[in-house]
Amino acid sequence: MGLRTRAPPASSAALSLALLFSCLIQPGTAFVPNSLLNFLIIGRNSTTHEIMTEDAIQIVTVAALRDKLDGLLPADDFELGTLAEAYADNFLDGSSWNDWKKNYRIAIRQIIIGNSKTDIVSSTGKRASLHFDSEHFVEGQTQLINRRLIVANLIIKDNYREARDLGGQLMHSLQDFYSHSNWVEMGNTDTYDVLGKIFEVPSNIAPPDLQTCKNCKVAGLLGFIIGLIPFLSPIYACEDNILSDINENRILTSGYYEGQVDDSGNEILKPEGNRKCSHGGVLDGYSDARSKGGINKDSLSTLWTFYTDKSSHSKAAELATKATIDLLNVIRQDVGNDRFLQFLGIGLPTVVSLAYVVDLSLIYTFSDLQSSVPVNAQPNVLLNYILVVVNGSEVEDPFKTVDVDEFRAALENLYAAGTTSSDDAPPSMVSGVFKAIDASEPESNILVFGELNLYDGFQWNLLNNRIAQKRNVITLLVNSTALPTFLNEPVLLSGGQVLNIYSSNMTAQALSIVTGHLVHTTSTTLFLAEGEGSLNNDINFEFSVDETISQVVITFSGTNLMPGLRSEPQCKFVIKCVYFPFIFIQPSCS
Repeated sequence: MGLRTRAPPASSAALSLALLFSCLIQPGTAFVPNSLLNFLIIGRNSTTHEIMTEDAIQIVTVAALRDKLDGLLPADDFELGTLAEAYADNFLDGSSWNDWKKNYRIAIRQIIIGNSKTDIVSSTGKRASLHFDSEHFVEGQTQLINRRLIVANLIIKDNYREARDLGGQLMHSLQDFYSHSNWVEMGNTDTYDVLGKIFEVPSNIAPPDLQTCKNCKVAGLLGFIIGLIPFLSPIYACEDNILSDINENRILTSGYYEGQVDDSGNEILKPEGNRKCSHGGVLDGYSDARSKGGINKDSLSTLWTFYTDKSSHSKAAELATKATIDLLNVIRQDVGNDRFLQFLGIGLPTVVSLAYVVDLSLIYTFSDLQSSVPVNAQPNVLLNYILVVVNGSEVEDPFKTVDVDEFRAALENLYAAGTTSSDDAPPSMVSGVFKAIDASEPESNILVFGELNLYDGFQWNLLNNRIAQKRNVITLLVNSTALPTFLNEPVLLSGGQVLNIYSSNMTAQALSIVTGHLVHTTSTTLFLAEGEGSLNNDINFEFSVDETISQVVITFSGTNLMPGLRSEPQCKFVIKCVYFPFIFIQPSCS
């Protein structure tokens, strides 16, 4: 069954709401991924994946610390800060908890991002087994077991970044079982203990030809009107819509969500005629197919969850949190307390990279590169400096060091060497970027001094995919006023910038802006926009921040930002955030 089309609504605001929902969430939605979406869908007091995951991590962190400090502290001390301070003092060479607190927060944030991506990224959002939808319980259990073992193996191999990403996905899937199945409706007050722990197939699953639900009623006039908006289903009011025989006989079922696929990529169609349950929610096309309504307990919002009894959401969230705690403890047993704490950033330096990819034929265009290299001043952060030199069609192997002076000396030597290439081939800059990505840590910054060119075009899709996999941020510094826009695509998709250096003496100015935040492990690009205006035509850009953002740096790049700025095309502003959902800025470069 495809998405239904209906007459266009009279209200453009309603259509905007529909588009907003469609862009934010992929098929397979679960507990609301994070607090921002929680706010947007009006489920203000809902328990999100983010809340459950962070609560569970903190509880298991305390358990791991208490195991390590057995006999060193009072038995009734369960305060995270006190335990972490004692652990740092006894096991981490006398360092303090303040030295590791940032790493701990970063690790939790990386796990939560991995958790949220399970819904937002299409490849995982559409897979029924990763959300326990469409009665894919055997496949879901298989995924949990396999991923738990992979996470443990990644931790043992010190691949903590990938372990956090996959670990977040693992927790998301486990949490979805309690929201998407009828485990709560059966009257269970404890978790399904085998999930993700032992190779045991869930039993008593509803067969394909068994009816599991009955129709719900449309929730009044508002519910009907919402259903008139293209791509949205009506709002239903569901109460006891799972057949009583199903719950009384403890038959396991879950809802079907339109657009989902199995583990082989084949579309899963809701069986016609036998009235299987739907997942539910205004974004689920199957909400309007027999049996109409839905059984998910993802939120307190009537747009998201159709149950009239909202207490089921709290019960599902409580069990999901407890199950997450249990699974984290199993992983802790798999890898040991020390490695588990390192998985959470405690006792392990954060490793980041800063890479320079330099076209040797353009070295004199960029004056005094060595002075632009930032010094790492962050505690418990190990900064790898990487240099990749492109000499015509030849790309040298990356030079790596943790010594900033050694790296600066290597850059300075480039000016003395100059280009030594004897061929006429254009520089293989894309190949140089590939080498820098492979040599760098995930989420690191790469500065490219030279133009990406058409001759490397056959690698274009590979480059975009590689950037997405490693989540590197690429900044391109060029000396060209006629660079084809599409050649900048990998840079802009990565969240980086393209900076035109019109004269060699502008290099230091541009780099002082770009490198000012490159070694901060908590930096991220919040918003990127392009526009063309004039003195009589203002351009307004809007972006949102929350209380987790402590500082916003706004950078402008262009040739005619303000009168008199042609020779100085960069402006920088540092502002303190206002804790309001939106922040509006009218900067002045005077």
